[in-house]
Formats: sequence, structure tokens, C-alpha cells
Amino acid sequence: VLLWKMSGRFAITKRVVWLLAPATFLSNSNRPHEENIPDTFQLRHVSVISRHGYRTPLRTPPGYQDEWNCHQKHVQLTYLAHPSEDEKYIPTNQLYVQRHMSEQNSTLPGTCHHGQLTPEGRKQMGNVGARFREHYIIKKNGTRLKTQFLPEFLQPEMFYIRSTDTKRTLETAQCILNEFYPSDKRPQGEKGILEIYTKDKQEENMYGRGSCTAIGEMKKAVKQLKSFKEHKSNFESLREEFRKGYQVDALNTSFVGLYNTYECMKGNKMRLPDFITPEIEESLKEAAGRDGIFSFYTKEICSLSIGRFVKDVMDNIESFVQSPNSAARFCLYSGHDNTISPIIHGLEIADGYHPPMGSTIVFELWEDISNHSYHVRILFNNEIKNLPNCGEFCSFEEFKR
Repeated sequence: VLLWKMSGRFAITKRVVWLLAPATFLSNSNRPHEENIPDTFQLRHVSVISRHGYRTPLRTPPGYQDEWNCHQKHVQLTYLAHPSEDEKYIPTNQLYVQRHMSEQNSTLPGTCHHGQLTPEGRKQMGNVGARFREHYIIKKNGTRLKTQFLPEFLQPEMFYIRSTDTKRTLETAQCILNEFYPSDKRPQGEKGILEIYTKDKQEENMYGRGSCTAIGEMKKAVKQLKSFKEHKSNFESLREEFRKGYQVDALNTSFVGLYNTYECMKGNKMRLPDFITPEIEESLKEAAGRDGIFSFYTKEICSLSIGRFVKDVMDNIESFVQSPNSAARFCLYSGHDNTISPIIHGLEIADGYHPPMGSTIVFELWEDISNHSYHVRILFNNEIKNLPNCGEFCSFEEFKR
């Protein structure tokens, strides 16, 4: 059960109760490395920043006619008895589905709308929650991992959940938590309610503002660099392939936008346009990664894009360090690619590619009980990442710099 709470200068609480479908545990053996954890280190706090799972395209590609089916099934359910996940059913609170009839290309064929988290996306983010459950929750039986520090049964006061006020990110948070703490591992009734905090869009800081003049000027300067002009020239033939494939005279969509669209199609098992060969797919992946590098080319651009949100994350970690008995032990922030990208480029842990849907950045806070110092370990998409001039475990004081 989740309670959606709006946060901002004026607190508005929406008593919207979401009862989630029963979870199926999905094992995942890709555990974070344990061999390098010092004997005196104990995990105390985890902060996760996630990108939403597979969605429908934000815009319908020219000439695309295949239908997207969202199965008349939403995460935000309002009934108490949950039918089996394997059964086909129509929820009692949803007897109607909108189907578009427009002859224009502004709508998405089928029963989904643009930018909607799909059934495959929900499954994808449920897998993320299942992985967290295996990594971070103490089991009654079996060998205990050093990463397992949360209780078997949910204690809501240990959690802080934040999302952008977008349906796909709100649903992503629910899907993660539904597998992280299934309904049989939660208190009944109001005691099992979790709050998801959002902000009004004009106050949102989980992505950069396009209206920021300083960012705009810095990005203009980047586009004057010789390396950027070479990048643009190197991939002009790829852009031409898309112009011919789409049968359009001009193509203003970025490579990141194109990559996101076709990652959606592949992740949702949809048919790709005939002109998208494996070679074009690989070239598009590379071009989107290069686009990301130039979009967040300097520390200043990264800081202006996402610095206010990073401060919120750091403040919550600092709150735990200062008051471990009252602060949240697990923080989840559900955002977008433009939440993840400036952070990984600012930290210099990007792998050269655009962060795929379902990506996660994890900040683990470890205490050295021999001297009560704190250290941070970072995982990006379940791989340990070392900060420049820092080892696997970076002192918290160094990390804050």
C-alpha cells in the first residue's frame, strides 16, 4: 500500500491508496562483490537513483503502425482481492480503455498512450526490486551477506521515497517496492503505507531546466568544439539512414531520442522498422552515448543540471550520519535519463553509453566500526564504480567534496 504525498512549499497530501498486485520473487545471482569488503565494515544506509523502466515512445515514429497493447492493466489498483498474475482479467475499477482513432501521427496506435510504463517495463523494475531484496534484506535462514542490513518485514519509517510527478516514474517506484517488500512482508492496513514524495513541476529538481540561460550558453560553447563538430560529421551518415528510412526531408530528433525510442521497441518486443539493421542499432547506441558526453561535457554543466537534486540526496545521507536512529536507512529516487546522465558524467563513472531504461545508481554507506568512520561505495547498474582518486570505498568526507 502506498500513499502519495505531494511535497513543496505548501504541503498537500493526496490520500490515494494503491494496492499492488501480488509479487513473485525473482532470484538474481548478480550480487555486488563481497570479497573486498573489510571485516570491520558494516552497511548502514543505501540511496538508489533509478531511471524508469521500458515505456512507450514519447512520439510516434513516422509511418509506424504497429499497435501497443497495455493489457488494460494498471499498477494503481483499488481493490483488496488480487487475482493471480497469470490469469487474464479486467480489474473491476477499469472497465474501459481509450483507443485512438486519429489519422494523424500524433497518437500511438493501440491501447497505450505516449510515455506510459508498459507491462514489460513493470516486470523490468520488479526485477530491480527483487535484486534489492536479495542484496539488502536479512534472511532468516542461510548465510548472511555483508550487504544484508534491512529487516525481513517492512518498517516504513526506515524508507524515504521520492519521484518526479510523472506516472511512469511513480509506477516505477511502486514496481520496485512491490518486489522489494511483497505484501506478505508488510504490516497490514495503514501501518504498511509508504509515502512517495513529489514536487510541483515548477519546483522539480530531479532534471535540469531547459530555461536555464547559463546551461544554454555553456552547451552552445561545447558545440563550437572541434571534437563536437567531428562527432556530428562522423554520424551524419547515420542521420541520413533515418531520414531515408522515415522518408522525411529533415530529422531534428537527437540520437538520444532515437535510441530511447528503439530501446523501447526492443524492450517491449515490438517490431523494429525494416531499415534498422544490427549495424545501425550499434551505431545508434554509440551515437547516443557520444551525444550524452557532449550534453554533460563539463562539471559546471552537470552541476547546474542536477546539483540541487544531488544536494537533496547528500543531505539525506548526512542526516543518517548525524542521526542514524531517526533518519531513513533506504532512500529511493525514481527519475529519468536526464536524472541519471548528469550524475554519472559528473562523477566520471559513465561507460560511454546512454544509460538504458531501468538504470540505477546506488550509493552504499558503510561504517568502519573500528573507528566509526563512514565510507561510500557506488554501483551503477549493479557494477562497482570507483571514483577518480578513490578506491572501491571512498571516505564519506572525500565523497562529499
